[in-house]
Amino acid sequence: MIPIENGIDLRRAKKLARELGIQVENVRRTGEVRFSHPDHPPVTHNNRKKVASRPLVLLLRRVQSDIEAANDNTAFDHDLDEGAA
Repeated sequence: MIPIENGIDLRRAKKLARELGIQVENVRRTGEVRFSHPDHPPVTHNNRKKVASRPLVLLLRRVQSDIEAANDNTAFDHDLDEGAA
């Protein structure tokens, strides 16, 4: 997958979050956005800022690495199944 750099703009971070399966919701009357994923604690971010905060970038990286690890384990299990046949 594409590496997530520091200083990513918020619009791109929101798009990437949705692609990674992170729920993005506006918090009413606060001007904030909440990013939540079942395996990680939620991150609240000011929606008026143009650049993603460090906690948000870390959340994106963690979820991305979890997905990559799951894909690697699945490929490894698939290789073992083929070898047994």
